[in-house]
Amino acid sequence: MRRLMKKLGMLLGVLVVCSRAFGQTKCPNNVVRVYQNGQEVNTKGSALIPKINLAITSDPACGAATTYPFKHAEITLIRGKYPVLPIYSVTKAEVDLTPFKKWYKPGDRLFIEAWGGEAAQRAQVNWILDK
Repeated sequence: MRRLMKKLGMLLGVLVVCSRAFGQTKCPNNVVRVYQNGQEVNTKGSALIPKINLAITSDPACGAATTYPFKHAEITLIRGKYPVLPIYSVTKAEVDLTPFKKWYKPGDRLFIEAWGGEAAQRAQVNWILDK
């Protein structure tokens, strides 16, 4: 019995070490991609587009690109450090941003946080708005 316990302890130790060494990857977080008419939008400085599509994908640094099923997103218009409007929640990947048109100014940001089918499939983007 003592011998069996010793072997089980050793096996458990090996499993713990292996899971730590090989179970974690250095892959960056997922990414929210913004599209208009099938073309990716430059989120580093473009005007607000009234109708967009959101997609959650794995980071290209992770190897093969994976697209996750869209569940919901929260969109916040931010000026400086503060929100301009309350959080806008959407449950479809097709988003109408027309209500933001009259409020946004160049230099504002749209902070988009989206979730995929599982909790681990969360991603965000800071869209810097221009004229």
